Amino acid sequence: MGFEGSCPGCGGAVEFRFENSVTLICPHCESLVGRGGGALEDYGKVADLVQSDSPLRTGLSGMIKGRSFDITGRVQMKHAAGAIWSEWFVAFDSGEKWGWLAEAQGRYYLTFPKDLPQDADIPAFEEMTVAHKVRMPGHGKMTVVEKGQATVVSAEGEIPLSVRPGEVTRFVDLQGSAGKFVTLDENDGSWDFFVGREFPLRRFGISDREEARESSPQIAESVAVSCPTCAGAIEVKDPQKAERYACVYCDSLLDCSQGNLKFISALKQKKAKPKIPLGTKGELRETSCTVIGFVRRSAEGFEWDEYLLRVPRQPYHWLIHSDDHWSFARPLMPGEVAASYEEAIYDEQRFKIYDRSKPVVKAVYGEFYWKVRLGERTRTWDYIRPPLMISREVAETERDPEPVGRVRSLKKPKGNRNDFDEGPRYRDRAAVGREYQRQSGIASANKHEVNFVLSEYVPASEIEEAFGVEDLPRSWSVGSLQPFPLSGVYVPAAIMVVVALLLGGLVRATQGTRNVGSGEVEVSEVGATSSVKDFDQGPFEIKSGSNLRVSFRLQSSLASDWMMIRGNFYDESDKGFSYPRGSFAALATRAAPTRKLISRLPTSRYTLRLRVESSSGQPPASGGNMPTGSLPRKLSFRVDQNVPSMGNLILLLVALVVPLMFVGIFNFVFESRRWQDTDKV
Repeated sequence: MGFEGSCPGCGGAVEFRFENSVTLICPHCESLVGRGGGALEDYGKVADLVQSDSPLRTGLSGMIKGRSFDITGRVQMKHAAGAIWSEWFVAFDSGEKWGWLAEAQGRYYLTFPKDLPQDADIPAFEEMTVAHKVRMPGHGKMTVVEKGQATVVSAEGEIPLSVRPGEVTRFVDLQGSAGKFVTLDENDGSWDFFVGREFPLRRFGISDREEARESSPQIAESVAVSCPTCAGAIEVKDPQKAERYACVYCDSLLDCSQGNLKFISALKQKKAKPKIPLGTKGELRETSCTVIGFVRRSAEGFEWDEYLLRVPRQPYHWLIHSDDHWSFARPLMPGEVAASYEEAIYDEQRFKIYDRSKPVVKAVYGEFYWKVRLGERTRTWDYIRPPLMISREVAETERDPEPVGRVRSLKKPKGNRNDFDEGPRYRDRAAVGREYQRQSGIASANKHEVNFVLSEYVPASEIEEAFGVEDLPRSWSVGSLQPFPLSGVYVPAAIMVVVALLLGGLVRATQGTRNVGSGEVEVSEVGATSSVKDFDQGPFEIKSGSNLRVSFRLQSSLASDWMMIRGNFYDESDKGFSYPRGSFAALATRAAPTRKLISRLPTSRYTLRLRVESSSGQPPASGGNMPTGSLPRKLSFRVDQNVPSMGNLILLLVALVVPLMFVGIFNFVFESRRWQDTDKV
């Protein structure tokens, strides 16, 4: 049942549409009006809403799992690092049940409050640290991915919470396996517990027409202003989100958070010249982006540059320039990565630890959506699987920010229960307002957070084409993400080897051998002296198109007997036998048949001429078992055509394998150079 009344601030009419709603924004004076004990109270005015390109809006209706809901309002929170995000409130069954709808990097999460069991052993806020594992009821062990605080700055619509401008809440975000996510909000020394799950936008029943219309709002254009220190021309590309601007002319660090540029400090930094000018627009890997910031970082004497890229309707991306190698980086949800000291697992792929370092910000230019400063320190772990790298980063904190006013959480409405399936979630406090924390390299100094970034190697030539720059330097060194240039030959070569073996086996199995002719000649007797004899055999009918095989077998009573054979095929059409068509030499022994392959001959009738040189053929010594009398020594032969041969296959395999051996050696040297400067200890 709704409730109507007058705004205690301006006297205008206000209406609570839902029985369980607690606070609304007066449409006349923009005061926070709360109801309690039957009376309306003025909680103070809120700041103007920060507009965004979210497809969500107050008043939008939808349906999930067959149940309708209304988006009744939102609260805008300001992170301690300066970012603004919205928490949307959805009412089910006319406000009998409430949920929180969050948007993060194109993903949508419907979340609900849950009661913590009384025996739940949850550490205090001060006792939790990033990477600390906590056992959560119903979710097992989960890892702290962030702890921080946020302040209420604005609101709209109808809200099921008692909120006041300037209220501060401290929170801890945890993630577990399979993308499970939990947020703990500190509430007067105890914890409020929130869980939920992710849904695609279409599951909320938002029509295509509404989605298309709401997903293309007018976004504030860039603002051209002058530096308050040197009067240099400055263009702020994203004035709604900009927190700091580092002047490229005078090295002044300027505050942008209040809509005006205010001098903060002079940056005592070594001058750096970006390879890609600020403001440059480009399209890289099907992603349209604009260069808005430049950061130079250093660790253990090694420097690299990072370019902040603004991407429409996506989180900020990074372009990283290290040792004249380039990579394109985008944020990852911490729950998508399982990282240990030695490896990280993402998308069922393993990444090996490559480097551990403590980078420091050395120079900044341009626009940033967090409170960037010189000397920012982080701890990073880089895991590689070229051409990809996952970077894990934990910000090193100087101090925790002190709460402004009473520390409290956004309280849930009493008596609310829900029967939705619970699952992993990522509250927008930990995603929308802090999407910059998913970037490579930069984190605010007052953060307690672990972040993950996925980088992909990009050749310098592709960077030049994408951003319209020229003459980017090339490196002769091996980049940490640089893929082996010949890695693409392994799979085709392996396929060729397998195909060659299969074809060889198929030919051998299906090819039919044809007997051309055979015969036997008597050479000499055992005990005869060594001799040379010529024999003509044939003629044989030979057809073109296939090879020949001549086989010999020596018949002798001596086990070690041998005969040297030289043979030629002569075409009978050549009456003088002046030109041999096929020649060969073979050593025939008693031990085993001797075979010789001859290349194909033209179709014709051929005579085989054999010249046989036999050994002396001495009989065994006295006492042997040689039969008495003279015994002949015979040489039998056989000519076959269309004989399967492995020679060509072997040559093909050698032609494939030998180059692969050199590629493998090159690959080994390449990888050795990649890892020679890494920190693996």
